[in-house]
Amino acid sequence: MKIKKRIIILAVIAGLVTALLTISYINNSKNQIPAGMKTTEVVVATVDIEANVAITGEMVEIKEIPANSIHTKSIRSLNDVVGQITSEKIVAGEQIIKDRLAIGQTDTSISFTIPENMRAMAIPINETTGVAGFISVGDKIDIMIEDVIAGKTITSTKLQNVIVLQKGQNAADNFELQGANKGLTASLTILVTPSQAEVIGYALNIGSPIAVSLRNPADNVKVPLSEYGQNNLDSWRGR
Repeated sequence: MKIKKRIIILAVIAGLVTALLTISYINNSKNQIPAGMKTTEVVVATVDIEANVAITGEMVEIKEIPANSIHTKSIRSLNDVVGQITSEKIVAGEQIIKDRLAIGQTDTSISFTIPENMRAMAIPINETTGVAGFISVGDKIDIMIEDVIAGKTITSTKLQNVIVLQKGQNAADNFELQGANKGLTASLTILVTPSQAEVIGYALNIGSPIAVSLRNPADNVKVPLSEYGQNNLDSWRGR
């Protein structure tokens, strides 16, 4: 009986080995490229990659495939893929094309431009509080917030050297309009830290007026300032 059991076990093992070898042969046959066929190296996914995921080196590889199978927007270098964020799901074995990444889309969400540990937040402005519309994307601004403390109104510069990510639809371009449309409320989307976002959020929630001042692009110095209001109005705070 023991001999029969050993024979059965050996037969099963032999069958499994044969099956594995057959599968390996079939897969290799599929991947073989006919001799003389022109090939090109492209980046392909080694695993399924979900949308809105930062691609790592383990998720992709360089693969040589027939030139006539190359997508026109395929990426050829790992350096152009690793670290990028997917805008759509990519299936394992699929060529990585620009349209599946944030960098390949002209209408990419602003979220892809936000650095790690930073936040985007919108603030309302108009012709007076928004430097008459002379603010552009990429400019740096300081943000002043008005508040009432102990019955007295004060203004203080809460944030300095803040980068403008985007302008609202009615910003800048509409400031040049005349009549009732002039001074139409618009918005700026700014780049802030989470703690700075709380400051802005609180001011917006209680209805505190917000004004911005435009910086020179080369000026990165944060000036030490104290609040200004009725207490030091007569002295102009030493000015």
